[in-house]
Amino acid sequence: MKFPIGQVFRVPLGRADMEPLPDYPNLHIVTKGRHDRGFDPQKGMFFYKLVRDQDGHHRRPAFIFYTANYKRGSASNPWMDIIDEDRGFALYHGDNRHPLRPPSEARGNRQFMAVVNQYSDPALRSAAPPVLLFEDYVVDGPAKGYRRFSGFGVPTDVHVQAQASQEGHFANLAIELALFGLDAEQGLFDWSWIDDRRDELLNLADANRSAPKSWQTWVHGGGSELDRVRRNVLRTRIVSPANQRDMSVDDRAILKQVHAHYSSSPHHFEGLASLVAQHLLGPDCTRGWVTRRSGDGGIDFVSRLVVGTGFSTAALVVLGQAKVLHPDSGTVSGQDLARVTARLQRGWLGVFVTTGTFTKQAQVELEVDGYPIVLINGQRLAQELQKEMAATGLGLEMLFEREANWYTSNLSSLPAANILQDRRAGHELWRMDSQG
Repeated sequence: MKFPIGQVFRVPLGRADMEPLPDYPNLHIVTKGRHDRGFDPQKGMFFYKLVRDQDGHHRRPAFIFYTANYKRGSASNPWMDIIDEDRGFALYHGDNRHPLRPPSEARGNRQFMAVVNQYSDPALRSAAPPVLLFEDYVVDGPAKGYRRFSGFGVPTDVHVQAQASQEGHFANLAIELALFGLDAEQGLFDWSWIDDRRDELLNLADANRSAPKSWQTWVHGGGSELDRVRRNVLRTRIVSPANQRDMSVDDRAILKQVHAHYSSSPHHFEGLASLVAQHLLGPDCTRGWVTRRSGDGGIDFVSRLVVGTGFSTAALVVLGQAKVLHPDSGTVSGQDLARVTARLQRGWLGVFVTTGTFTKQAQVELEVDGYPIVLINGQRLAQELQKEMAATGLGLEMLFEREANWYTSNLSSLPAANILQDRRAGHELWRMDSQG
């Protein structure tokens, strides 16, 4: 069976509950595969029995770690495991919880420590057992009865950590895991690999023949390949410039017209960018002003976003940057985004609008650093302008004219934070223009 990271399984609670439920495969049947026994879901550190293949070599097929975080803090689970599958990291605590017992003497800890050297020895890595991670999952109430597959990988660090329970202090293993990606497998984990590793008729090479590509890369390169094979869902959200330029004929025509109109006066594009940003942020976003060309500090427009309703509301400052680039070749780099991030304060939101695209590296840097910046490329810009024209009945040239008037009437040198106190409503009575 093949299944994705995040697959939820049903754990049979009794003989009458052995049949799989719709959408929830039976975990015992899946992990049994073509063998007689499957994974015991009640054991925190489960391990398949040693296999002696036809070449006389021994291997442990796999470890399965199970965490019951919904019981954290209880006598049966006084520690807290951490699973960050999106970034390929997990911290798992072993199965010792007795104050008078050394951590290496607990059953699961002992078996794990017996093979831990295989992960760092190039001659033994292919025999090292993969670690599969499962956690409790809530379906319609109690977590009991369901398990979620959270990924697979190898340990990167094992140390002894002091912990505490109702019975007193004790020492336990703390195991850091690197969780691997399944990019080459379209995100699907093939259980036949584990079945092959359990098969005594297969030598080690054949037992690993269906291993994920990330595992094979790690076997050949070891720790130096961890950054390359570690699961990182950020990659799935990164869009190449080429894909960002993939748009309809109508959208492309609009984008080219926008570029032609503003290429000689890029500062006026800031007003249109403010409009598009408001569209994407929704009806609770209010446009504020466009900053004057001198001393804007890398910020082109300012808006306000209100979240919540009634008494339970909060207002956020929105800082915008706009850049006119050629739709077919212009790209926004990480250095361009840095001008906005440098101005963001806690609780503020950034928006970057361009007629071009964003480089892959710029997107990665933004995701890794965790800055709250909304990226609006030329493709999305054209789509939003299509919606605006459909809603207002205006042609593109008339829209340009309307936004040019808004730009002229809303130039300001106010500090961005002033948008939080901006209570303007109705018709404006007076404003000093640039000549006043």
